[in-house]
Amino acid sequence: MKKTKEQLKQEIADLEQQLEPLQKELQSIYEAEGENTEAKIKQCEMMKDKFSPDELRYAATSRCKCGAGLAYPKNSSPRGSWYCSVILTGQAERGSSHDSSFPFTFYEIKSEHQPSANGQTTRPKE
Repeated sequence: MKKTKEQLKQEIADLEQQLEPLQKELQSIYEAEGENTEAKIKQCEMMKDKFSPDELRYAATSRCKCGAGLAYPKNSSPRGSWYCSVILTGQAERGSSHDSSFPFTFYEIKSEHQPSANGQTTRPKE
């Protein structure tokens, strides 16, 4: 039996109603992850915490003035920024000079995972 247009519209509305609380719950998880990531970044800037390299996404070619590649944590929110990777990985020397962060909304920095990066990365060799 073929459904009518009205029946299909009602079924879609019912499914959307079921989906809405799940989407809200997922959004709150993303927000919490972003907040936790931002808190950890602040700890990294004070040299009290660090990310492992596999937790970071590196820039294809952009570097900090210290020479290290720029990176950001994979769980960053859309309001996140690029940072000097040696700060994020806890390898910055006390008193060393680094660029400030580069917010996603103001800077177009190519990630190592973008197809146009052609395999380029500032990720340190292991």
